[in-house]
Order: sequence, then structure tokens, then C-alpha cells
Amino acid sequence: MNKKTIHIVNITLGIIIFGRIGLFLAWLYFTFETIEVVPINLTVIIILFILWIAFYKLQLRNPRIKPFLIFFIIEILLLLFIYIQLSVQVSFEFLG
Repeated sequence: MNKKTIHIVNITLGIIIFGRIGLFLAWLYFTFETIEVVPINLTVIIILFILWIAFYKLQLRNPRIKPFLIFFIIEILLLLFIYIQLSVQVSFEFLG
């Protein structure tokens, strides 16, 4: 697999994930006008970033299509799991 394709896919994924987190945090702040309702602290964002970078490097080391797809699917599933857990945490905090 071409390294240019790996760069494009991973940078797009990073922009989507971290952009979505940024928009979510901005919406929480503007809706409630306080930062106390924000369930995501800095450590969660750092963990997400480290996961993204680690799988990005693994994909660059193995530029063949099969390892790329395996690492990409694992990366998506891990990030999706964390995102779902944060959404559930937020919904429970708002609903009581």
C-alpha cells in the first residue's frame, strides 16, 4: 500500500475524531456556560492521541494492505469504544 494513502487516511481520521471532540466540548461549554459539565479531561484526550499515533506508526511500518486494514479496523474500534463510553457517561450525567 502506498504511504501517501496511509497518510491521507490517518490524517483525515485524526481530523474527524479530534474535530468531533472539539466541537462536542465547544457545544457543552456554550450550552451550559461552564466548564464543570465537561466529562472529558486532558488525560482522555492524550490517551486518544497516543492511540492514534501508535496505530499510525504501525501502519507506516507495515505498508501492505492486509496489516493496514487490520490496524485500521482495530484503531477505529478502540476509538469508537472510547467515544461511546464518553457519550454514555455524558448522557447519565445529564439525565441524573
